[in-house]
Amino acid sequence: MMRISRKPWTIPGFDIYSQQSYKKLRLGFYNHKGEFVPPELTQGWEWDYYNSRVCVYNLDLLESFFKNRQNPERHVENVRAYLADQQRSKRGRKPSSPTNVA
Repeated sequence: MMRISRKPWTIPGFDIYSQQSYKKLRLGFYNHKGEFVPPELTQGWEWDYYNSRVCVYNLDLLESFFKNRQNPERHVENVRAYLADQQRSKRGRKPSSPTNVA
């Protein structure tokens, strides 16, 4: 099941983080010492750009990320399983183009 949301901070269960917190997780930030803290979310997995102004979040993988924050290997296993499931569902689709009828 794939749930994608543009605003996870408005969904119960994901509303503990603000919009700015998601932005920091996605892009990284400079802490009070001036050191850069790298991003924790991966583009293409937990989030991706919809267009030049909007990014979308994959709620299934965000949920996995937050649950397995102390165990990143488990999160990577969930991502691999999710991507394999997506590939499997794409293979089973029939072509949508009409057949040539003479």
